[in-house]
Amino acid sequence: MIIKVKLANINTRIDTADKQLIKNTEDFRYDFRCEPDVSLKVTDQEIKEYCRNYRFTGSGEAENALFAGKFFEQLPDHKAFALKGTAVAVRDSALLIVGEDDDRRKCLENLVFISGGVEVLDDTYGIVKSEKDGWYLYGTPWRRKAGSAAGKRLSCVVLPGESASVAPVGRQEALFAVTVYATPQKHGETLGRIVALSEKLFRDNMIISAPTGGASELFKYLKKG
Repeated sequence: MIIKVKLANINTRIDTADKQLIKNTEDFRYDFRCEPDVSLKVTDQEIKEYCRNYRFTGSGEAENALFAGKFFEQLPDHKAFALKGTAVAVRDSALLIVGEDDDRRKCLENLVFISGGVEVLDDTYGIVKSEKDGWYLYGTPWRRKAGSAAGKRLSCVVLPGESASVAPVGRQEALFAVTVYATPQKHGETLGRIVALSEKLFRDNMIISAPTGGASELFKYLKKG
């Protein structure tokens, strides 16, 4: 089945028979008439090799992972990259919480408590994209629970941890975090282009550190905008 979708504002053509992916892409559907910016197809041989290499037992999960990897690898062509993290919207602010699972979970729980509620755009990946009028954050359809199709204006990428206050991080810390949590995890040209894009994000003071339990400080930071 051929599916036409808009992922991270990119016209994408997906050739798949996977029922879960077909369902997950419903909110992303966009019947564009032009040639796609990205075309994605996964072969049976690729699925078999992936299952063997990563000890997957379900072909659907393997196909999803392969589609995600192929799409993420092409994102730098469109001034975008994907990070492993939790993408959320807090009132008028969108942020991507990047870090270890426990730190992300604690930061999110505290934000929910302080703000009165958040919208989870994607609990596995966030796509950060440079548009003409600034940076945007997008969800993805690649996991069992699809993320949000609508892009939100990005306020910041948050690195929760042991920092004493909420503040922009230094260049070395920012680029190290990007190389650790960027996906796909490949060295070479793709990762180099992701780092180059993240340099601009860093220069725009969009990568910040925050105490894991300091949601009130983070919430104040977001409100100052």
